[in-house]
Amino acid sequence: MIRLRPEFFDTLRAEPAHETPDVVSDEPWELVICAGCDAKYFHRFADGLANSVARHRPSTVLHFHVVNPDDGITARIAAARQRLPILQIQLTLEQAPEALQGDSLRTFFACARFLMLPDLLRRYRCPVLILDVDAVVLCNPQPLIDQLRGENADLAMVRGDQDDPWSRYWADTILAAPTDRSLEYFDLVRRYIRHFLHQSRAIWFLDQVALCAARVAGFDGRPAPRIIDWPADIQNSDTRLAYFWSLHMSQPNNADLPESTFYLSFKNAET
Repeated sequence: MIRLRPEFFDTLRAEPAHETPDVVSDEPWELVICAGCDAKYFHRFADGLANSVARHRPSTVLHFHVVNPDDGITARIAAARQRLPILQIQLTLEQAPEALQGDSLRTFFACARFLMLPDLLRRYRCPVLILDVDAVVLCNPQPLIDQLRGENADLAMVRGDQDDPWSRYWADTILAAPTDRSLEYFDLVRRYIRHFLHQSRAIWFLDQVALCAARVAGFDGRPAPRIIDWPADIQNSDTRLAYFWSLHMSQPNNADLPESTFYLSFKNAET
């Protein structure tokens, strides 16, 4: 699943392009916050994320991409729109390939947002902030957007403390600008993910391996995107200083965190 030879990316670039249907607004926006998940995670965590965005960044689009939706998704979205009229809440839906089961299906849920990201960048034409659906926003991320523009960067992501390809760059907090090099980078990430999905070789951390491999080997002899490496403490550190906080529900030790007083203060918020 790890490919770090430039020739592999030449092969990916030669494969047919794939775009999702045009289903989002063409209105101008300053920021889109996007989270992807399955129906179970959406029902469990979407309210907490939506309430936190409304509290700290109300002038934004909150875009949910839900894989394998159930009959209750549209009703919950309608309730969120009524409760939070200050937010522009968008929804796209997708059915996972029937061949994916078990851990492969779980990996697809995690990767689906990156299969959508290039299209969201093209259609919203503004920065897109990728977050986990089980995250909350702790303060206005405008300084991060200002940094991206001030440094003329194409994207920003968290640089982990390890050098392994599956943990060097984190998939749960990424800010992407709608620049040509950003689009090329995330198109490569999408092609990388689809390559292994089509081979039925989707395993956990495929999204983070794709982020690393495209950065390390995807631009050999080509102009590379300008990338800001954020420190890990941008999230889940001191809540008075961090921008984001995530439950990280993929980690078994965090099973009790959804009932913590801190998280419930967002999930059950009135605004």
